[in-house]
Amino acid sequence: MDGTVNQATSDAIGGFQGFGRGQGWKMAVDYRVDPPTGELNFASITQTQYTIVYLNMAYGMVRSDWPEVGLAPDCPSELRSILRTPKFVW
Repeated sequence: MDGTVNQATSDAIGGFQGFGRGQGWKMAVDYRVDPPTGELNFASITQTQYTIVYLNMAYGMVRSDWPEVGLAPDCPSELRSILRTPKFVW
C-alpha cells in the first residue's frame, strides 16, 4: 500500500473490514474508508461504525503518539500541517 487508491489499497481495506466483521465489529465491508460526518462515529445509512474509527483504534495500539501523529517526529512534513487531533478518538 502506498496511500493511493488502487487495487492493493482496496484489497487491504476490504481485508481489514472482513477481519473486523469476523471479530464481531459492526462495520460495513465495502472496501472504502469514508470520513466521519461531523462528530458522529457511525454511518447513517448502514448504521455501522466508520472504518476509520476502527483503523484509528488499531493504529493507536501500535503507535503511542496517536491521536497526535501530526506532532510525531517521523510525520512527513507535507502531512504535518493537515493532520489534526480528532474531536473524537474512540
